[in-house]
Amino acid sequence: MAKTAEKLDKAAPQQAQPEFDTVDTIKKQKGQSGYQMKPSLDIIKQTYIQEMGDEKGYDDFIKKLASLLQDPNVKLVRFLNTMFLLMRVSEDTVETKIFSLDPPDFISMAIRDAAKMLKGFGFKKATSMSNLPIFVEIAQKTGLPVKISQSQMMMNGQAVPAYMFELDL
Repeated sequence: MAKTAEKLDKAAPQQAQPEFDTVDTIKKQKGQSGYQMKPSLDIIKQTYIQEMGDEKGYDDFIKKLASLLQDPNVKLVRFLNTMFLLMRVSEDTVETKIFSLDPPDFISMAIRDAAKMLKGFGFKKATSMSNLPIFVEIAQKTGLPVKISQSQMMMNGQAVPAYMFELDL
């Protein structure tokens, strides 16, 4: 995929990426559509249920998440109703897990904001994985050079098809 992206870069001039202001977006959405910020635990729980199919195991998951957040290399960051669990895996690479109750367009916007933030912190690469096909479309909507490949992930002790996402920041 990188070779195709490199060819496209040579064929078309670079276009400026618009700047995004999450606070401004929240204000606009609150004023226009009654957009409401949801409690963080609701976002995490509803995302868990969507991915796992039910609430079974949620209590154990939340305990593991709380334990993970004790590590200084793990952070939870929020843009709108989209949250990113950020886990530093090396000096320049961060692995992310997305929890969201936002529509796809808002998730794409949050990903762009998160990428900008991560680049500002000195990261050079971000990775993520999901079993939900909608995240392929969301990754493409960001306009960022996300490399998408198929992989597998473990869910409830079973290997299931998944998508692997890599972004050079």
